[in-house]
Amino acid sequence: MTAMSAALLQAHRANLSRYCQLLSTDLTAGERHDLHRRISETQNAIEELKLSDLSREAGGRDGVGFGTPSVEHHAYV
Repeated sequence: MTAMSAALLQAHRANLSRYCQLLSTDLTAGERHDLHRRISETQNAIEELKLSDLSREAGGRDGVGFGTPSVEHHAYV
């Protein structure tokens, strides 16, 4: 895992922790929905990052679904 990937993974995990803490507070239905969406997006970004690193470590070329995670996945980092 590259230093950049490790930093992104740590940021994603910190975000997940923060989102889960926010879920335990008094929220409107819309705010709760947005947090659940962000949690899902962050979990997907983590999985994509892990797959990308596995592909890179295996010596594979970056292909569809295995490239560098797009900026949109890191919008909340």
